[in-house]
Amino acid sequence: AGELAADPFGRNLAETIAASSCADQIRITGYLTDPDYGDYLRAADFAFQLRTKSRGGTPKGVLDCLKWGVPVAVNNDASYTDYPDDVVVKLPAEPSIQDLANCMDSLALSDVRRTEYARRGLSYVRTHHNAEMCAAGYAAAIHEFYDRKEKSTLERVLSIRYWTPPLLSFRTTRPAAFRFTPGHYTRLGLGAAENIVWRPY
Repeated sequence: AGELAADPFGRNLAETIAASSCADQIRITGYLTDPDYGDYLRAADFAFQLRTKSRGGTPKGVLDCLKWGVPVAVNNDASYTDYPDDVVVKLPAEPSIQDLANCMDSLALSDVRRTEYARRGLSYVRTHHNAEMCAAGYAAAIHEFYDRKEKSTLERVLSIRYWTPPLLSFRTTRPAAFRFTPGHYTRLGLGAAENIVWRPY
């Protein structure tokens, strides 16, 4: 359900589907309106959400499934590791075809298991991802960022590497106590004197 990416992965997937003996049973819908997307979620018995090479974001697809009461299996990687084990079915970070097949069989053959994951998933979304809680979290983060501005330290850019014309990475000095984990965000202000632009990285 949705559009197929116009990249090597998308092209390879399209070719694999076309060559499959099940090609007549597989359809890529293309863009869907919200009501149509909801129809597909209501019709689903369970879903798989797999990803790799994360930059720290939270995929909306998993939350969509949980919100509609669709049991969902994920590969245990990136932000998917944050979900409790009893809310989503967790596969290895790089699952094999057999891992996927076994999981499909397990979910397809157990109405009780699907129902339990659907119930816990819906409860999890209502408790941890409701609109009021998300808005309060954003408000707290904004206030925290503003407060941090008063505690910021002046550091120096040591090197810059341009990967493509619009994409670059850079190294800076940092306070000894500062620690940064890939997938987390920090806030840097770039500029000079009063002309500093603050951005999350």
